[in-house]
Amino acid sequence: MAAKKRDPRTGSRAARNAVQQQKKRVMLASVAATGNISEACRRAEIERSTHYRWMEADEQYALSFRQAEQTAIDAMEQEAWRRAVEGTVEPVVSAGKHVTDIRRYSDTLLIFLLKGARPGKYRDRVDVTVDVTKMAGEVAEQYGLDKDEIIAEAMALIEKGKA
Repeated sequence: MAAKKRDPRTGSRAARNAVQQQKKRVMLASVAATGNISEACRRAEIERSTHYRWMEADEQYALSFRQAEQTAIDAMEQEAWRRAVEGTVEPVVSAGKHVTDIRRYSDTLLIFLLKGARPGKYRDRVDVTVDVTKMAGEVAEQYGLDKDEIIAEAMALIEKGKA
């Protein structure tokens, strides 16, 4: 007769702790491997709420989780680099027969890599022009304020932003 499997929720504190630690290890390894919290929770057989409770209550778990996230992000960046710079080999088929292979590159991924690596040079730029005097007049009228005070404060904020 097979031994009855004990439910860890009804076992000793040490047994429950061991099960929890194992679930944490599975969760962290799964996050590092997939970058996906839902999938990691599924693999660890826990609810998302359990993960977030551990994040709040266990400083070491939270630190390990952030490290696992970075591992997943590093893997994504490496794959983006591979597709953008090294390219992927795709077969060319004609009349049902393999003719040759071609290497395709992802310009889109390359753009994202450049924007991330050198945002000062490659970020999207937007120029916004605001007529402070007109806006100040509208605000002053709507809220019963002094237009010149609003303009003076706006100009001070602009100068502060330039510093």
